[in-house]
Formats: sequence, structure tokens, C-alpha cells
Amino acid sequence: MDMTMDVLFLVLLVIFEGGYTTLPPYIKPCKMYDDACSLKSGQDAIPTLLKGDEKYHLPSLMPLKLPKIEVESGPNFKLTMTDIIVNGLDTMELVDYTHHRDELAFTMHLKSKRLEVLGNYEINGKLLMMPIEGSGPINVTVENSDFVYTFHIELYDRDGETYFNILPNDELTSSSEHAYFHMENLFNGNKELADNMNKFLNENSKEVFAELGSSIRSTMRKAIRDVATIFSKTFPYKDYFAE
Repeated sequence: MDMTMDVLFLVLLVIFEGGYTTLPPYIKPCKMYDDACSLKSGQDAIPTLLKGDEKYHLPSLMPLKLPKIEVESGPNFKLTMTDIIVNGLDTMELVDYTHHRDELAFTMHLKSKRLEVLGNYEINGKLLMMPIEGSGPINVTVENSDFVYTFHIELYDRDGETYFNILPNDELTSSSEHAYFHMENLFNGNKELADNMNKFLNENSKEVFAELGSSIRSTMRKAIRDVATIFSKTFPYKDYFAE
């Protein structure tokens, strides 16, 4: 359920190494390459950040609300989700953080116990070679998930200061121990067909994620880059590190 993570990853990206000129009191700035400090800083800050902070224009992520997500897998499948509510980000734990010394690259590893995604869907096409169509409420729940996000940056000069851009070769991988799907009103409300399809999705949850994962991760990476660019163009690179 990678698309639930975009806002959280953005917050982590900005704050781990001092993303504000004046940091909030619950975030400890860290020296460059001090991964242990950055890891501890992120772990300590996440509970407060999830609740939101009006002073620093950080929205509450409990729950996280997303207006729309579109997923396409090949030319014959499309899933659109709207009015999305994501519960469970308070189960997220940052377990590793690395600022790679040989290149301008960073990796974050998070685990979640349970994420629940609720909303409305519209689906049409073939999924795992099975025809599927319908629209209505949807519930997707994943348990015991791992998320690893790696990104590279490039530096550039502007007005006598050095700033950075996130390069487009970032990568996001994920895995989940268990997933649960339920879509209401599949096949125009045909209960037998809908029950069989929901059963099929749950029995093949790993394959379903493999089919949809590429498009979902692409959507999430773009969202991270678009919003993070606002911060990278605002603060010089040196402001992201403690003395």
C-alpha cells in the first residue's frame, strides 16, 4: 500500500538532518553522516509529526487523507480511488536510515504493523488475467509491511548558496506479510461474482500487489519529488545539517 506513504516520507526527508532553519523543539539536528543521530531524531519526532504542527504547516496524518489515486497496469486495466482515508500511520516505525558516504544518496527503511485504506473505487479491465469491473466503497488493509526508499540528489549554485534537487532515479520497494481486500458493488452488485472476486483477490494478494505495485510506486515517487522540491529550493543545502 505504497501510496499511503508519500506525505510521511516527505516529512521524514525534510526533517532528519535539519530541514528547517529553526527546527521545532522535538527535532534534534544532526551532523552530516551521523546516521545514528538521524535515526534517533526521526524516531523521536514521528509521534509528534503524525499529529501535525500548525506552526510549521505540517498537516495531521491521523488519519491521512488523499483526494485521488489512479493506477494503471498495462493497456487493459485501470483503478481509480477517491476520497481516501488511511488509518494506521501511528504504527509506523523508522528502523534504519543511511546517508551514503560515496555519493549524494539517502535510504530510509520503515516498518508498519497495520495500514488500512478506505475510500471509493472505480475499476475496469483484467487483473491477473481475470475480468473485473465495478464501483463503490473499498477497503484495503496490509499488515507487517516494510518500506525502503532510496533517493539521490544533485547540488547547484543559486545567489551565492548551494541548493539541491532530487534526481528522478529514486527507488521505492515494499513488501507485506498479509493483505486484505474488499470491494463492494463489483460487477454491478452481482453478489456471487463479487464474492468470488474478493475471495480471489485475497487468495492472491501478493500477486495482486506485484501487478499493481509499479504504477503505485511511480505515483508515490512523483508526489514526493513534486512537494519536496518546494523545500529543496527554499533552504540552502548547508541548512540541512548541524555544525
